[in-house]
Amino acid sequence: MIQKPLSEIDLDVLQGLIADEVREGKTIDYKRDLSVDTGDQKKEFLADLSSFANTASGDLIIGMEEQEGVPVAIPGIILPDVDREIQRLHSIIQEGVEPRIPSVEIQPVSVGDEKWVLVVRIGKSWISPHRASYRGHGHFYARNSAGKYRLDVGELRTAFTLAEGTAEKIRNFRIDRLARIIGGETPVPIREGVKIALHLIPLAAFTSGNFIEMPLDHDRRADFAPLSGSISDWRNNLDGFVCYSGNPPRPHRAYLQLFRTGVVETVEISVYGEGNIINGPGYEVEIVQSVKRYLKQLQILGIGMPVYIFLSVLDASGAVLRLPESWHFRRGGEYGHQADRNEFILPEAVIEDYDTDIPVALKPQFDMIWNAFGYDGSINFDAEGNWIGENRRN
Repeated sequence: MIQKPLSEIDLDVLQGLIADEVREGKTIDYKRDLSVDTGDQKKEFLADLSSFANTASGDLIIGMEEQEGVPVAIPGIILPDVDREIQRLHSIIQEGVEPRIPSVEIQPVSVGDEKWVLVVRIGKSWISPHRASYRGHGHFYARNSAGKYRLDVGELRTAFTLAEGTAEKIRNFRIDRLARIIGGETPVPIREGVKIALHLIPLAAFTSGNFIEMPLDHDRRADFAPLSGSISDWRNNLDGFVCYSGNPPRPHRAYLQLFRTGVVETVEISVYGEGNIINGPGYEVEIVQSVKRYLKQLQILGIGMPVYIFLSVLDASGAVLRLPESWHFRRGGEYGHQADRNEFILPEAVIEDYDTDIPVALKPQFDMIWNAFGYDGSINFDAEGNWIGENRRN
């Protein structure tokens, strides 16, 4: 797999594969031609893609010539309308693999005269194994250093077990972190009060074995600010990097812990006033803006998709949800009903690619929090479910 964000792959990068004699293997494969016109060709193409998703992710590079697995030239493929061709490939992939592969991105690289190389990046899947199912072709494939191969019955059993085990590890990690936050075992001391906890957990944190290099440079640190958006100070720690808002000796208002595996944990105390009052519309805007920042940085750092997003509200007993002044009704008092429990442990949202509409992905979680305070759903969405958060006056 090319160790660069997909958007940064250009002709120089491809020429570097030739110069460095980067051989085909478990995470990279070269194809001279784009062959997806006949049924057999589509089956072969889908078998290649599913083998990456079932193993460790990788890049299928179409338009590069190889000899004995080593790239030797970049003839490219003639595509007068490259965008249309990419759409066609996405359609073939969606219809020909079961279950659908969560993360497939295609980067076109121009090599001149309407000639292109297509870099197809397939992320490691959290719902593997996938089978190439085009026209009844029902086989499962994986990859090793020699390329793709069909899984036998024993390997299939292992694949299904591992997929279930990885999802369980992610959820258990989140529960363990919440228990530590509730118990006061946070990277820095944090104030008492209702807490908004946000976790971004990439699948790669539990499958790839890769780690983010520390320390981060200045720009990376700034974009990993906590939910509050401000950083009073930062430091490296055993887990990776932590930054926080607020000044000692008082406990801090918010912190963000970036783990070396790419996991992001950020916690903020009551985002409105000094009491247990949650700024109903405002905290959602903070979360959406923050998630976009974090995902952008994870992409730059080479963390692959998918990413699980978990939202939790802790120490919420007695908390209320504040409505904008422009709203002319209240329920259960000035600010609405009090929370009926101490913790809201919400189900995950799964972000499958970096172009995902983040507010829409998080809407079910936002609605559940509003439901907990007696309302029908988040007021940051219009009647059609479109996000209007940044345009609403709080």
